[in-house]
Amino acid sequence: MRVLLVGAGRMGLRHLKGLDGEVTHVDVVDPNPDVAPAVKVGSGRTSTTMFATLDDVPSNARYDAAII
Repeated sequence: MRVLLVGAGRMGLRHLKGLDGEVTHVDVVDPNPDVAPAVKVGSGRTSTTMFATLDDVPSNARYDAAII
């Protein structure tokens, strides 16, 4: 299962921790590069990819769910 997570603030990181181990991959969109270490810690067993904007997400990306 692939998930798109828009925003890696306090609530976004909480969602990411809830997804850890339940999904195979999460694409995280957040313009703040300083959140990258927190995303890596929060993702644990789930692979993640960071994007600065929604425009950076590949146009052919497909998701089973999105959290905005």
